[in-house]
Amino acid sequence: MLTRDFDFLKHKYRELLWPTLLMLLSDKICFIIDVAIIALFISDSTLLAAINLASPFIYFSAVLYTLFGVGGSLLALRAKVNQDNEKANYYFTASIRGVLILNIFYILFSIFLGDNIIMALYGPPNTIYKVFLVYFNILVFYFPFNCYVLTMGYFVRSDGYPKLPLIALLIANITNIIISLILMGVFDLGVAGSSLGSVIGYALGSVYISTYFFKENRSFYLTTKIKVRQIFSTLKEFLMNTPEIISRIFITVKVLFYTVLCSEYIGIAGLMAFLVYDNSETVVYMFLSAIAKVMSPIVTVFYKEMDYEAVEYVIRKSLKQVLIIAVPLSVLFAVYPEVFAMLFTIDDPAEIEVICSALRITSVGLIGRSLSLLLSNYAQAIEQNRLSSLMSFLEECVVAFAGGIIFTQMFGAVGIWYALVVADIAPLILYGTVSFIYQKNNKDRTKSMLLLKDTNTVTWTYMRGKNELDHYLNDDKKGFIQNIEKMLNEKTPKTIDSLEETVENILKDEKIKSIDVTIIKVDEKITITLTYEGELINPITEETIEHIEEIDGDIEYNPILGFNRAYINIPI
Repeated sequence: MLTRDFDFLKHKYRELLWPTLLMLLSDKICFIIDVAIIALFISDSTLLAAINLASPFIYFSAVLYTLFGVGGSLLALRAKVNQDNEKANYYFTASIRGVLILNIFYILFSIFLGDNIIMALYGPPNTIYKVFLVYFNILVFYFPFNCYVLTMGYFVRSDGYPKLPLIALLIANITNIIISLILMGVFDLGVAGSSLGSVIGYALGSVYISTYFFKENRSFYLTTKIKVRQIFSTLKEFLMNTPEIISRIFITVKVLFYTVLCSEYIGIAGLMAFLVYDNSETVVYMFLSAIAKVMSPIVTVFYKEMDYEAVEYVIRKSLKQVLIIAVPLSVLFAVYPEVFAMLFTIDDPAEIEVICSALRITSVGLIGRSLSLLLSNYAQAIEQNRLSSLMSFLEECVVAFAGGIIFTQMFGAVGIWYALVVADIAPLILYGTVSFIYQKNNKDRTKSMLLLKDTNTVTWTYMRGKNELDHYLNDDKKGFIQNIEKMLNEKTPKTIDSLEETVENILKDEKIKSIDVTIIKVDEKITITLTYEGELINPITEETIEHIEEIDGDIEYNPILGFNRAYINIPI
């Protein structure tokens, strides 16, 4: 018996994966490109430590696009699920304007205070300090372009245009490579040529992703109703609904803290080890976190609609993918860490020894780190913001800082790497504990690890050519449908007519083979949602609207995540 398949979710998952991956890797790709190209033209590899001094500022810029891109797009998606397009456009406008305004302040802060912060924290040798200044004073103008591309990217991919951010970032990074090679190799501009290449590349990427505003079928629009003061008042809402911000802020501080630890306990070799660790293992981690960022918007939409079957399917698929990738890569870091020292053209035996030791130890935490991020994003998507915040706070602040101090006192320099491993695993313990407590205190919860419960909903896949419910529904689902019919009473025939007419209009597109039908009861209203792939075409006719209005209902077409969504709302 057919009940439900998840083909459209499989397709959407694959469609979002590569653009999301490149968006998450954006900072690291740019930074690694700079390091690799600079290494080609600068013979003294210790000067790469100067480039690493800029990494905390790059990390903090991620706070801005996470706040407005991740937080803003998830709030906009929730508004669209509630069929409130005006609110969704408000969040879109606030996000785009907000990220650009705050970047102006961030540039000014970095230019006037950035070098003082580096000197106060690290006191680097004069040669390294001068290289840092040349590189950083140009790189700061890359921040607003990168933040704009990524903030737009999160909205654009949520609107069914995942290729736009993908191509924009490819343009940005390919241009970065070409321009940097020309400026450093031909014009001999040194590290300034590399940072200038980043600025030019991401400026072009910003231009390309802005073509979204010319798309006819886009559903996000800039509104003129929002004022600058409203943007700042909306920041609190963004902060409350984006627990990941806590993680981003403390990651920045953590990088500063661990860079200082490495410098004090190990010296230049320690800075080089942290550079390799931060830019190799973190890149792998970003691959895995892409899975979390693909999962997050899909789960956000279906959790809001109480379609917990879809939520469970997506999170279980994500967990499997994380483990399939993380386990072999963890083994690679443990067995062959020398490969990563070679990638950064490091040939000093003493530095290589420290790097290999760091990668072998931290490889143990890679799996925990990836699963922690996935579950933290999942908690955010199902509106468990407090749990998500606690997981991030525990990993990036409490354990990271306390562990760094305690383990270095106990084990010396090697304690730095032990602390990072413990910090990676701690959030998993917290999530497991909370799940156990939920299971114990909420007997109605059916999937304790996923923090989900039973709801008044049923979903089945309506296949072309099979138009009888007996093809799809088991006894429990048939019973649910019968109860809905009793609730609607005399409205049932008109509701069925409207549903069948909408389905027929959808199936006029011969490319559409199936439709997911979800029926949910919330308070005194029955909502029937039709979800299907294909071109974004409204299937609602005037005749359908007349049928629905006769029973005091309404029907609306509102595409979300690039899916076609038709909603039939009937009061009981």
